[in-house]
Amino acid sequence: MSSIVKVVLTPPRVEFVRELVRECEDACSLVLELPQVESLKPYLEDRATVDDVLSELELDYPLFLRELLRAAKRLHSSGVEVLALDPYQEIAVNIKMRLFLKKGLEQLERDYTARYIAMLELNIGKILSQYYSTPREEFDRLVDLTIRYAKFDAERLRMKSEFRARKIAELVERGKLKLPAVIHASFMNTIFPSTLARKLEAHETKQVDLYSKVSRRLFNVELTHPGRELTRIFLEHTTRDQDKIRLLAAQTLIMVSLYPKSEVIPKTDSDYPLLRKDYEIITGVLSSLDTYEKCREYYFKNIINKR
Repeated sequence: MSSIVKVVLTPPRVEFVRELVRECEDACSLVLELPQVESLKPYLEDRATVDDVLSELELDYPLFLRELLRAAKRLHSSGVEVLALDPYQEIAVNIKMRLFLKKGLEQLERDYTARYIAMLELNIGKILSQYYSTPREEFDRLVDLTIRYAKFDAERLRMKSEFRARKIAELVERGKLKLPAVIHASFMNTIFPSTLARKLEAHETKQVDLYSKVSRRLFNVELTHPGRELTRIFLEHTTRDQDKIRLLAAQTLIMVSLYPKSEVIPKTDSDYPLLRKDYEIITGVLSSLDTYEKCREYYFKNIINKR
């Protein structure tokens, strides 16, 4: 391994788990972007089941998480130290539990960080609820909600980056993280590698973007995912061009509408079904939808009218 700490931006898809494992070939440690749960260590040591771990996690992508945990166990068995680290998510889960049990609310009110995260998660939840309850024919409103979600999600990713990078740097400096290490991270969080690098100035760091790497290998082109680019704008403050922002949001809405509604398991080790679907949509559909009005026209003609 040429670097001491390697951040691997990984899409939450089953087909990318094997790519993450390949990046761990020379690693001594793997840090998963998951909250610490009681059953993880027993699972890695064959004293609990993968379902025990999954029962403690929020399951946005259950098939991906199952495969990720199975891969982590195989790596652990081969001598790689596996850690789970996502301080932001641990705080968010703790807040939800306190609200559900109606306990410890006074302490929550005194904690500025917890209050801010609670408001952030509340706003994200409201936007998602509005998005899913909005009739699919209301294209402009759905685009507006997509933009609002990207703004709040970018703020969440920014906080995740800071909290996680701070904790990883602390582990490195205290010698509690075996090096070289691979840091698993969401492919949406494009600022995390630079955030971590700033906190590990005395150490060599490297970034691997699996979405870009595999798309170049398969298609000889680096795919531009509109939802990721929209979030990147708010994460990195790359532009204030509202026309570009609305175009990306419209393209994101179309991509989501054309995308499979459930996770897909690859049939073979060389199969990348969802990445190939991305390629078909991005190059076959979105490449010609270069204005907001073209997106709107396509949406009603090819999505709404064909329902």
